[in-house]
Amino acid sequence: MKTDDDVSSPRDGKNIGVWDLVRGLRDGYHLSTVLACILSFGSMFMLGQFRCLSLSDLARHNMIEHNASLVHKDDLNGAEYAPTRVDRKLLAALCAEGGKVIPDRMTLEDAARIRIKREAECGKLDGVHSEVARGEIVIAIGVLGGKDAAKTGVNISALQEWMSHERLPTGWKPDHTQGLYQTYKMAKFVRERMRAAEAQQSSSKPAESH
Repeated sequence: MKTDDDVSSPRDGKNIGVWDLVRGLRDGYHLSTVLACILSFGSMFMLGQFRCLSLSDLARHNMIEHNASLVHKDDLNGAEYAPTRVDRKLLAALCAEGGKVIPDRMTLEDAARIRIKREAECGKLDGVHSEVARGEIVIAIGVLGGKDAAKTGVNISALQEWMSHERLPTGWKPDHTQGLYQTYKMAKFVRERMRAAEAQQSSSKPAESH
C-alpha cells in the first residue's frame, strides 16, 4: 500500500510514528481504523522498526518490498533498497492486462492474472510476500474503485495515475470506508483465482516421458 504525500505525516516523509500512519491511511484513503492499524503496525513489525519510520524505509528489499512488483523492477544486485522509480514498461503491461472482463476497468480477475504473470517472470513469492503483493493491488482496487469495486473493479486511468505519480487521482472522492472484511474477501478471491489458473496450467502441461 502506498503512503504518499497526500496522506502521510510528517510532511517530509521522515520520522513517521505508527499512529501517524494509521491517521494517514484512515483519513487519506478512508480505510477503516482496524485495517489501518493492521497495515501500520504490521509494517513496523516487518521492518523491525517499532518507534518510527521514513517513507524510504518501505523500499528496503525483502521486508515489505518484494520482487515481482507490478510497477517496480526487481532488486538484482543485492542492494538494501530496491528500485523505487516506476518502470513505464511494467506500468503499461499492468494497464494492458485490464479491460479483459469489463472494458476500461481493472477487475479482481485481471489482478489475479497479472500477479500470475509477474511471478512467472520473476519467480514465486513466499507466503508472506504473496499476501502483501495481493493486498497491495486489492486495496488499490477497493479504495479507488468505490463501494462496488469487488464486482466492477477500478477505472484503469485512475489506477494508472495513482501508480504513475504515487498520489490519489485528480478529482477522486471516497464513497465508502474500505474495511478489513471486505479487503479479506477481495484478497481471497484473487488468491483462489490464482490457484485455479495455476492448477489449470499445470494440468495442461504434457506429461514427462520416462
